[in-house]
Amino acid sequence: MKRNILIKILIIVIFAIGLGFLDLPSEYQQKVIPNLPQSLKEMKYNLGLDLQGGTQLTYKIDLNKVDPSQRQKIIEGVKEVITKRVNGLGVNEPYIYVSDFGGEKYIVVELAGIKDIEKAKATVGKVIQLEFKTQKNTSDASEIEVVRVAANDTLKKIKNGTAISQIGPELQSANPQKVQYIENKDYVYQDQLVPTIQNVLAKLPVGKIFSEIVEGNNGKFLDSSGLKDQTGFFVLQLVDKKTQDREIKHDKSIKVSHLLISYKGAERAALTVTRSKEEAQKLAKEVLTKLQAGEDFSTLVNEYSDDLSNKDKGGILDQEVNKDSQYDPDFIAGALDLQNNNEISQKPVETKFGFHLIKADKVTPEYTETKSEEAYKLQEIFFSTLPDPWQDTELNGEYFESASVAFNNLYVPYVSIKFNDEGAKIFEKLTEENINKPLAIFVGGELISAPNVQQKISGGQAQITGNFSVDEANKLARDLMTGAIPAPITLSGQYTLGASIGEQALNASFKAGLIGIIVLALFMILYYRLPGLIANIALTIYAIILAFLIKMSIPMIASTLIAAVIYVFIIIKIVQSEENGLEKLASFVIATFAFFFLAFLFSTSITLTLAGFAGIVLSVGMAVDANILIFERMKEEMRNGSTYSMAIVAGFNRAWPSIRDSNFTTLIICAILIVFGSSIIRGFAFNLAAGVVVSMFTAISISYVFLQGLKYTPLKEYPWLFGGPRAGKEYKKPDLKIMKYRKFFYGLSVASILPGLIGLAIWGFNYGMDFKGGTLLEIKFPNTVTNIQIQEELKKFDDEYNKDLSDETKKIDLSVNPQIIASGENTFIIRHKSIEEEVHQKLLTKLKTDFGTIEELRFTTIGPTVGATLKKKALTSLTIALIAIMSYIAFAFRKVPKQISAWKFGIAAIIALAHDLACLVGIYVIIGHFLPAAEIDTLFITALLTLAGFSVHDTIVVFDRLRENLKIHKTSTDLLALTDTSINETLHRSINTSLSTVIPLIAMYFLGSDSIQFFVLSLIIGITVGAYSSIFIASPLLIEFERFKRK
Repeated sequence: MKRNILIKILIIVIFAIGLGFLDLPSEYQQKVIPNLPQSLKEMKYNLGLDLQGGTQLTYKIDLNKVDPSQRQKIIEGVKEVITKRVNGLGVNEPYIYVSDFGGEKYIVVELAGIKDIEKAKATVGKVIQLEFKTQKNTSDASEIEVVRVAANDTLKKIKNGTAISQIGPELQSANPQKVQYIENKDYVYQDQLVPTIQNVLAKLPVGKIFSEIVEGNNGKFLDSSGLKDQTGFFVLQLVDKKTQDREIKHDKSIKVSHLLISYKGAERAALTVTRSKEEAQKLAKEVLTKLQAGEDFSTLVNEYSDDLSNKDKGGILDQEVNKDSQYDPDFIAGALDLQNNNEISQKPVETKFGFHLIKADKVTPEYTETKSEEAYKLQEIFFSTLPDPWQDTELNGEYFESASVAFNNLYVPYVSIKFNDEGAKIFEKLTEENINKPLAIFVGGELISAPNVQQKISGGQAQITGNFSVDEANKLARDLMTGAIPAPITLSGQYTLGASIGEQALNASFKAGLIGIIVLALFMILYYRLPGLIANIALTIYAIILAFLIKMSIPMIASTLIAAVIYVFIIIKIVQSEENGLEKLASFVIATFAFFFLAFLFSTSITLTLAGFAGIVLSVGMAVDANILIFERMKEEMRNGSTYSMAIVAGFNRAWPSIRDSNFTTLIICAILIVFGSSIIRGFAFNLAAGVVVSMFTAISISYVFLQGLKYTPLKEYPWLFGGPRAGKEYKKPDLKIMKYRKFFYGLSVASILPGLIGLAIWGFNYGMDFKGGTLLEIKFPNTVTNIQIQEELKKFDDEYNKDLSDETKKIDLSVNPQIIASGENTFIIRHKSIEEEVHQKLLTKLKTDFGTIEELRFTTIGPTVGATLKKKALTSLTIALIAIMSYIAFAFRKVPKQISAWKFGIAAIIALAHDLACLVGIYVIIGHFLPAAEIDTLFITALLTLAGFSVHDTIVVFDRLRENLKIHKTSTDLLALTDTSINETLHRSINTSLSTVIPLIAMYFLGSDSIQFFVLSLIIGITVGAYSSIFIASPLLIEFERFKRK
């Protein structure tokens, strides 16, 4: 038995070290394994926009004109078109997904590190139009002139101060077929440049843009008709030049002579050659024998060679042989095999010309030459004048009716398309004029198909055939339908965060989380001693597993196998437990959820956001919480006389129902947040759920194994090491008469809630932009400014912008009741009505003109429609959460004695939860009145829902003991006294479970990022209030229910 435990501990240690290594950044992994697999090099922690900076654009999809049966296909098509557009921007790892707000569909585009936001919006948000184009083969002079003008306009912009490194990538992203931007990161030599640039190299001034565009070729390219010159115009800038040593590697070369024995039918064989191939090979061998016997090579050439071009020269070839020479490959290989001067090939070399005997006249070995040369660094923009292969027609999505997949009599799929009456006439004309030519189909500017027109098509119906799979045919039909929708997407929200703010938030959050976890670890050791140390070891392994889940993405088959192993382990534990059938069923449901959730986690890397980071810190408290429940039970068993081994088993078995029920309620909340929440909220919920699932696994497996290991050591003989009293001292149980003073606690709760309700009636909610819409800018000014100065600047801007506008609806009033809040040194948050990007850019220009070089740290805009939708979702989420929690508690406590209905436990928990929510909302209303930054936003709703889980979590700890005591004592003990006993028996557990969660959050509040400070504060307040209500409100309510029933 002891050996088995040691093996398990060893496996856990190896497992933790292995996962810990995988959690490291690749640069540290390579120090251990220099030849690190590429798959591991590419794996990294994915950071959200709030941790690395960037822009989030939210587009609403207009589906009003789309048949409901086609809507999902259209959504997928729009997403794919937007994905292609975003990929053209050159953004590193964009994140694009579909979101559902109150029945409306949105595409959310997250662009990390994007610089030109306006360009991105123009590219991503343009109308997704269906277009039909015909083939074009030539460029006319006007088309070339358009390109020339574009190149000259670009040159002027660069001369006027726009950096070539900025405008070049932008132009290439906008039109990659026509514009190329090339930047030499390293120095290059003249012969490495295209001839056009070589010819003007001497004229280029160092560090300046060349004063004129250069017309010429940018090398060659291969198309269906063969090699073509890539003609166009260059905009050139010589960044730097210097003279440096250049190492030139010269390949091995040989000056050779050869003797050719040809045969009839060989390439280039003279008509006089009549010998067969076999006769030629035999003759070649005979001549080789003569050469090996010492006969003169040139004499034999003159006598036998069939190569008339060099026969009179003794077979000497004019061009040296090297690996890049133009000779036959077999001839090159045979020649390069010769090592010494005058060496002759050991056997005839066969080529398509016949059989060669090769002699090395002079062998020049491979060598490296070093010489000084001018080296250059250039930046160039090349505008291609190659003709666009397609020309526009009048046929577009306006005339398109439908596209669907059908099958011919051989069950081969094709796409059936239909036009309206006017479109049918245009289509008939196009097909008549382009028989045996392709007709290109574009969606959103991207070519999706170019079927060949086989005949004139009348009636407006046609078939697109090809070697389609069913999936390919469905995709083509979907793309056609997507492009046929007029103006399907509109920008409804924008969020921008500076990279420096993201980096600061990441560093601050990591530091705060680490400090909080260290403090928590010290608390666990000081209070629980040796079990506390084991909890910290389990917590470390828990953190390693969680980091692995966040970072790694492994194939689905492997992830499913790993999840299955964990699932089997948990099922075995459930079967071995003392639970009855339905309780085991509940545990089985949790285990099954964990299986699918872990399989998904292992196969998908998680994007880490600030809220997600808070979820991780919160889950750390949850992980410790499970250990606390087990340790308190163990201490209790040991105080009652159980041996150490018995205490371990009893502690785990009796703590499991509390762990299961409390964590299941938290998972219910997480599921609701994932389904109804925004991307930020889903990130928080996802990480919290991952933490809950992993914490249950580590608590019932890793902690258990280490505690079992201690029973084979002398340490088990010292109860004080496990949190018990020292020898000679008695343990004093808490004896609080809470039921006696319960009305005092009711009054205290009313006194706590009442000020918030009064504040709510007077001031109302301080809604954030999430719910009311609007725009937020966070600006860092170069010098000291005041709120009044900014207010006056907004008034000036209003007047300047509005002076030439006759349309009153287009006028702005940013200076009317804006919120201007100092957020740092010379840094202010400015909030006002929602504005368009054009107004945003003009406002920034105005601020830069009047205040100097400002830095925009953050920009967010949300339309009022989205805000109204989020309000509905928040209310729906809370309602579903309350019903789900009450139903689960009623199920979990169904076996309490009949005199107390299981539903009373659920109702009491919900009333206590309502108390907690009311306290938090009231406190937040007061804080929000005096500190405008404390807003009711989506993160606050997340805090409310999280509080719902934690409030019930704490309540279940007490209810679980009361349930257990009711089963033991039946009706022999007064319910009031039994409730007091249950509360006192779980007092340390209730306080410590809440404390273990609050400690890391306090560190996050004081040391973490400012952007989630009020979110963390609301969690701290909520969990503290939840701990209070679980002890002083929830259980006393059961007494009130029972007394009311007797009356």
